[in-house]
Amino acid sequence: MAEALLRTFNLVDSDGKVYIAHEYQTVNDTSNLSGRSSIGGLKSYRLADGTHLNVDGEGFKNLDTGAKLTRK
Repeated sequence: MAEALLRTFNLVDSDGKVYIAHEYQTVNDTSNLSGRSSIGGLKSYRLADGTHLNVDGEGFKNLDTGAKLTRK
């Protein structure tokens, strides 16, 4: 199972610090004898340093610190 980078965007915390976040999606190979194909799977979000994020309402939650981040 591979993972594809879908997009990069900025997030900001309550102190105004800006973070770079990446949205990834797993790519599932569905190839068969008729040819190659794939479908997108689950999405995940991480900061540029690899810290995992959870979607939290209208924003995101840093799983390491618990900080809430919103799109800039």
